[in-house]
Amino acid sequence: MDLILFQVGESKETTDKHGNCSVCLTKKGAKTVLTAARGMARVIPRKLKLQVWSSVETPSSQTADYIAEELGVKRKFLRSIDSDDLNSFLEIAFEYAKDDVLLIVSHHTNVTEWSKKLTGLDLPFVNASAAGLSIDPANPESGELQWFIQPRYLKNIN
Repeated sequence: MDLILFQVGESKETTDKHGNCSVCLTKKGAKTVLTAARGMARVIPRKLKLQVWSSVETPSSQTADYIAEELGVKRKFLRSIDSDDLNSFLEIAFEYAKDDVLLIVSHHTNVTEWSKKLTGLDLPFVNASAAGLSIDPANPESGELQWFIQPRYLKNIN
């Protein structure tokens, strides 16, 4: 299974006039994610069977919406992306997406920790960066890094 880990865009906690707090993408974060999504759309072949999964957290959901729209696919929510339980996530992924490329949108802690657990590499994720991994179903605890790209390079892909 091929897995793409994508870190959410820049987000900020805000409080509305009623005192309700929420965390959402900033304008800069939304612009960076949209630009990165456009770059990914140019390098990910349309013929691939691709699924975009995100957590239910607002920044992850907003980031996934931009990516899914740009790539022409639907987004799905998965609560286990919010946890750090990689093994439970992989069980679900192999059950529902073993023949697809799975693009996971999550926050910095998860994409960093999951990529490190799977590849042994400590990748320098920043907002709207992505890593492509290949995972062997026979050995799901070990993955191979295929590529890693920062958003400033995604925006330059023609």
